[in-house]
Amino acid sequence: LDLIIDIPGNGIKGAKDGFSIRRSAVETGVHVITAVDTARALAEALENAGRGESLTDLAKLNQRREPYESGKAESEPGKL
Repeated sequence: LDLIIDIPGNGIKGAKDGFSIRRSAVETGVHVITAVDTARALAEALENAGRGESLTDLAKLNQRREPYESGKAESEPGKL
């Protein structure tokens, strides 16, 4: 088992079941998703990867752009 998608139901029983499932997953090193929007995003990403579409890490992309946007980037002579 590599991944658990646990969207707890309403009420005390759902909360107790969800807690038990998440705790067991963490103790055994299994990844857990607990939100519908996250599960949907993962499903879409896997579907896109299956079609050969690539993903871009926006955090890394923004890190590369920040020095240029702040004016702190060092440029080589003759280059902007």
